[in-house]
Amino acid sequence: VVGRSFHQFEPHGTTGVLVLSESHFSAHTYPELNKIYIDVFCCSPYFDPESTAIIIEEEFAALSGSWQVVGR
Repeated sequence: VVGRSFHQFEPHGTTGVLVLSESHFSAHTYPELNKIYIDVFCCSPYFDPESTAIIIEEEFAALSGSWQVVGR
């Protein structure tokens, strides 16, 4: 991790960003809606977005989820 930033909103909600040497991970929570929006960017040719989405859904105990891969 080469950088990180987090902000707690009032009365609730958090935005956080982790910057890695070749990637980033950002999350925006909306507790009042029971939602979290996540963005993962990775430059590695070995990155598997589908497996990553499944792991994230499991870690957050998501009742439902959707994801999309954006070519960059």
